Amino acid sequence: PDPNFSASRPYAAIDQLETGVVSTAQIHHVQYRDLTRNTLETIEDIYRHFGLPFTETCRHGIAMYLAANPREARPPHKIDMSPEAVAAARRAYKRYQKHFAIPNE
Repeated sequence: PDPNFSASRPYAAIDQLETGVVSTAQIHHVQYRDLTRNTLETIEDIYRHFGLPFTETCRHGIAMYLAANPREARPPHKIDMSPEAVAAARRAYKRYQKHFAIPNE
């Protein structure tokens, strides 16, 4: 896949945030690693950010879904991690990483 094409989608969102088309109050930033490492806590944080109730019923339902659908049960993502591909992705996503303070992994 072309990283420049992929990066164009979040860049459009950044443009909308920077020009005020989309209010920053309508956005909650989540690091993917937090979502995958602390899924339930991250989802609860999203609810809290938007002022939504995160009830015990909600917590239980999400916990049950996560238990029934572990990541390990799905095929792994196939990503080209060659030095060339990583360098191309870093260049393509530089603005995105800087805007949202996303560290290299």
